[in-house]
This record gives sequence, structure tokens and C-alpha cells, in this order.
Amino acid sequence: MDYVEFNKKHRALYERIPGTGISLLSEYGPEVGRGWLPFLDSCFTSVANELATFSDPDFALIEVKEKWGHLNILSRGGNERIDALLAKAEALSHIVCEECGAFGLLRKFENGWYATACGTCAAARGDHDVIWMRNAFR
Repeated sequence: MDYVEFNKKHRALYERIPGTGISLLSEYGPEVGRGWLPFLDSCFTSVANELATFSDPDFALIEVKEKWGHLNILSRGGNERIDALLAKAEALSHIVCEECGAFGLLRKFENGWYATACGTCAAARGDHDVIWMRNAFR
């Protein structure tokens, strides 16, 4: 799945700028690598299914991006089930390579950037250190 297909499928979940109908998220899509799109697709499909059961007109995904090597999802509205689905996606980003979707670890690269990457993708990006996230799955 590419970004265009992903955005078309999940556009209804994205926040709109009041009075314009424009969504910056749908314009640019989630600010993450392709390796995270499969589990985000599954998550957002489950969120849409959950919304169909109770209808929350205030629900919106405001921001979906990588921050400090992990997925960060900012949303408004929803319920406990939706919160759990979004938290599960964020947790998966701790162990899935953002570029290819293989098993990954948090790494700090020589340029100071953090990323969750597999050994192959990390080696392609250059010199790095593996960072241990002791409390990643509390």
C-alpha cells in the first residue's frame, strides 16, 4: 500500500480545518515510513469499524507522525476501545522497522536522529547505536 491509497482509504478519519473542509493530514498523509503503513492500515480500519457502532462526530485524527523514533498519534474524541487501538499501533512502532516493516530496534544515528530500524535498513543509513527502551511496554 502506498501513501495515496492509504490516504484515500482513511480520509474520513482525518481532522478538518473548521469552515474549510481541508485536512492537512489527508493532504500529506501520515508522516511515517512505509514500514508502518500496514499496521496503521489495520488500526485505522478497526477505528472506522468502531466508530460505525457508536458514531462520534467529534472524533478525528489530528496528527500521525514519527517522533523520537516511535509513532505518535494525536486524536480527538473516540472511546476507550479506540484509545486502545491507537495505543497498540504506537506500541508496535517500538519493534517494527519504519522503512521495511521487519523487526526493528530503536537506534540513534550519527546525525542525532532516532529511528526504529531493522539491521539492514540501519546499516544503509549509516553509523548508529542501539537504544534500549526498558519501559517501552509498560
